[in-house]
Amino acid sequence: MNKEKFKILIVEDDLLIAKSLKIELEVLSYEVATAKNGLKAIDYIVEKDSECDLILMDINLGHGIDGFETATEINKHKEIPVVFLSSNLDIKSVDDVQGTNAYGYVLKQSGISVLDFNIQLALRRFHEKKKSEEILKQTNCVSNIYELYVSIATLYLKNSDFIIDEKINESLRQIGVFTDADRVYIFDYDFKNGLTSNTYEWCKKGIDPEIMNLQNIPLDYIPDWRDAHASGLPLIVESVDALENDDPIKAILAPQNIKSLITIPILSGDICTGFVGLDYVSDYKKMTFRENLVLTNFSQILQGLRDRRAYESLLNKQLIEKNSVLKEINHRIANNNAIICSLLGLQIKSTNNIEVKTELQNVLTRILSINNLYTNLIYSNDHLYVSLDVYFEGLIANFKSAFEINAKFDINLSVEKIEILSSTVVTIGIIINELLTNIYKYAFVQRTNGIAEIIITKKEESLVLLVKDNGIGIDKEKLDEEKFGFGLSTIKMLAEEQLDGTFNIYRQNGTTIEITFIID
Repeated sequence: MNKEKFKILIVEDDLLIAKSLKIELEVLSYEVATAKNGLKAIDYIVEKDSECDLILMDINLGHGIDGFETATEINKHKEIPVVFLSSNLDIKSVDDVQGTNAYGYVLKQSGISVLDFNIQLALRRFHEKKKSEEILKQTNCVSNIYELYVSIATLYLKNSDFIIDEKINESLRQIGVFTDADRVYIFDYDFKNGLTSNTYEWCKKGIDPEIMNLQNIPLDYIPDWRDAHASGLPLIVESVDALENDDPIKAILAPQNIKSLITIPILSGDICTGFVGLDYVSDYKKMTFRENLVLTNFSQILQGLRDRRAYESLLNKQLIEKNSVLKEINHRIANNNAIICSLLGLQIKSTNNIEVKTELQNVLTRILSINNLYTNLIYSNDHLYVSLDVYFEGLIANFKSAFEINAKFDINLSVEKIEILSSTVVTIGIIINELLTNIYKYAFVQRTNGIAEIIITKKEESLVLLVKDNGIGIDKEKLDEEKFGFGLSTIKMLAEEQLDGTFNIYRQNGTTIEITFIID
């Protein structure tokens, strides 16, 4: 760690001690400021908003508030690590340091070497804490985006083109609510005729629609926009007002009262077919990877829909090149998911925070369950149907690998050799993955042995899924009142609404969940 970057505030009512410490720390290449009492320290940090990496805080500051009270007040406004200084060992209780962001306690007579060691240790611990918090924040964001992705993707699992417009509009609404955008829209490019048109649009309540005003716009009016998307790049404008007055993009956006926007190209291979975007009218917006990732995922779903419709068109023409088209679609999706899985795997290995690791593993297994489906489709002769026994063997292997569960519980799998539509397998895979994650998190608390069973059988025209564990069992109050968390609520929704089946949960020597639905 480079000391030259660290700024320290010494809060000490004895000016001679403060000056002596300042000189010794400056010799060690720290930047040092001083405050002779708590109020001046608060003024320096909070009112003047001065930069500070660490505070050396005397506990007894004479008249007025003491060091603990000063640190507590500062911590209400800024998170800065505090190392307390004292002339004796008299700390009244652990309660004194709660809320102070304390990272150490050093006797003044310990010497500069001991003080320097404690400063470095405190800075390192604070840095690691902030790094873990940032990873957790990003993980939660990725998890939320993935939940949105699953919600949107499930809209398109069933083949029902007669309501495809309704599904796309619902997708735009979900994205708008998630990103708090004022407009969400889709444009198509017609490069042959040099035009672009707004084909779908969702607007927040109170925001005027613009779709009718944005038809057949000449691409020559927006060359930067066109060229960015044609190159596969996003176009982001965080402040329309900051654009030059003669900028053609400003000439289009300003009359719509747009303050900020982000647009992402829809790509078919290297060819741009259109773009999706978000407008912010009410206020300016600083775009983050959150908005970028949401639109990127949606653009891939849209292109997948177009690929599927292109494929169905080929089917109507004697199924020309059926296998190669579907294999390419499945291969592309599998590759994209594999890249995401690799990045998540690296992030899992880079953190020692158990909470962060568990959340990342949960996201990873969700994506692996879908990716396992597309891998099966690539090597399938049919490309529409998947063998359940082969699929679930891969899914369980991926789950065990991601969570390293061997020391916690065993998974017994019994699946009949049944082939069903790939769209149905996606839903079943999400359900099984969520149930296994719940078992991992809650079924065997403070236990290192247990058994989970997955049994899938066919009864006449129905498929029956049984997932059982011999753990502590679901909380009786939650079961009686059906107060389920996100995982079980999602599973129940997918079982009853997506599969048109039944969902039952029992508490008996653990937890048993039974799902039954008719196979198409």
